[in-house]
Amino acid sequence: MGWQKGETLRLVVASFKPFKDREAAAVNRLRDKLSDFTVECAFLHVIASHPSMLIDMGERGAKAGYDKVNGVHTPQRSLDLPLSKNQCLITTTGPEELKKFTDGIPAPIWLSLHRDANFTATEHP
Repeated sequence: MGWQKGETLRLVVASFKPFKDREAAAVNRLRDKLSDFTVECAFLHVIASHPSMLIDMGERGAKAGYDKVNGVHTPQRSLDLPLSKNQCLITTTGPEELKKFTDGIPAPIWLSLHRDANFTATEHP
């Protein structure tokens, strides 16, 4: 099976530090060598520590036991908020994924695409 000539390949390179231009250029050189394919590249900076929060005032939470509710005001998992053309906040934990009612509202992850990416869609299924 494997990749067939002419197929589109999507490379997503993720890092917890900002990409340097020379790092993106190295991946793009590799992309250029794969001439049998249409190759889309995204250089994704995953920022876990930042001051932003997402709150859903309409979220009533998930029942947890007899009289407890987890995740009140916690946005649903995979909610994303575009910040710009190349940046968004995304939640990875919703009310159903919280273990205890005392967990609080989890912080979202900040995703930032490097300007040299030729694949820049921030939508996800």
